[in-house]
Amino acid sequence: HQFGSDAYWECIIRTQTGPENHQSGTCKMGPSGDATAVVDPQLRVHGVPNIRVADASIYPDVPNANPTASIVMIAEKAADMIGNTWQNL
Repeated sequence: HQFGSDAYWECIIRTQTGPENHQSGTCKMGPSGDATAVVDPQLRVHGVPNIRVADASIYPDVPNANPTASIVMIAEKAADMIGNTWQNL
């Protein structure tokens, strides 16, 4: 295709682009009274003992930036919470 033509740009778009998204929000964090919430602020699954979720799925809203740093933060906080739970047994 000739550089700059509509056919050129269509070819570029079809071959050089793809979905750029980060799945999140499928296990929303929120209070137990929220029918759409899956985990509490301690990352525990509502109504299911001994299970926690610690990834981007707990976001109540889809972030508009790369979530990697905040996912690491969630994992670090989850590790602290789990450690504290075991220390208190």
